[in-house]
Amino acid sequence: MALLAGMQLDVFTALGNGPLTAKEAATALGVDPVKLQPLLYALVAAELLTVQDERFTNTPEADAHLVQGRPSYKAGSLREFYGDIWPALLKTAATIRSGKPQHKHDFYGMSEEDMASFFTGQHFNAVAAGERLTKVCDLSQFQHVLDVGSGSGGVAIGVARSCHDVRVTASDLARVIPVTRRFIEDAGVADRVATCVADVVASPPEVTYDAAVLRNLIQVLSIDQAKAAVRHVTESLAPSGAVMIIGSMLEDSRLSPVNLVGQNLVHLNIYDDGLVPSEGDYRSILAAASLSNIEVRRDEGMPNDNVLISARKAG
Repeated sequence: MALLAGMQLDVFTALGNGPLTAKEAATALGVDPVKLQPLLYALVAAELLTVQDERFTNTPEADAHLVQGRPSYKAGSLREFYGDIWPALLKTAATIRSGKPQHKHDFYGMSEEDMASFFTGQHFNAVAAGERLTKVCDLSQFQHVLDVGSGSGGVAIGVARSCHDVRVTASDLARVIPVTRRFIEDAGVADRVATCVADVVASPPEVTYDAAVLRNLIQVLSIDQAKAAVRHVTESLAPSGAVMIIGSMLEDSRLSPVNLVGQNLVHLNIYDDGLVPSEGDYRSILAAASLSNIEVRRDEGMPNDNVLISARKAG
């Protein structure tokens, strides 16, 4: 909570040029120093600031990721993400009692601005996942790659930046695609990343692709919806086409990794049916689409310790 407040106030950017007292930091931020001081000490306790002679300084980690203008700045996306997700956890009991998510993310009805805010929280890691995918998979074997349920278009942007010889299309719901285009244009790759409307739960994409990437899509769907989505995506692939899923994965015991066991409480509150799938769930979903050569790849350096699961359509 101290981290979130610090990002919301932009404390770390205020300290980006060197140590400040609480009074000096408060002046830079336009707030009351008496109110700010407890937060600064809380951030010291959280190992995001240090203090010496009552002057506060960013730690190297905070300086790298939480100061605006730094190449690895993350606070903008994290601020949006944590500000949305953490309040959802407080509604868990009410969600279970009612049987309905009390902090629902409805991508069919969410406003464009709400979607842009939500996807901002996901965007940094989505781009990083696309870039990482090009390093662990040989995408040059494919002519046309589809980013399914693209959201901000992050995976498509990452692939386009790293693999210039591959055509990339970002697909999502009709209400989402205008937001996707905004991110793609802001990234300066609008000439390299196409967009298309596709609700893969309902029907296959209309164009044929050589490979499809699904990042953080399966976990927002029920198992039956996920099977329909993967089946429809597979139908749009050329013979021997590849499906690549990037996402969180529980062990079949559903007791580890521990952070994902907790993440499922978030999913209860924001999705009608979505939960973090187990390895067995993923294999069942892919097998239901008649995909073969299923390979689960851990420790590939994907953001948030996501796994990479690949499979192939029959030739």
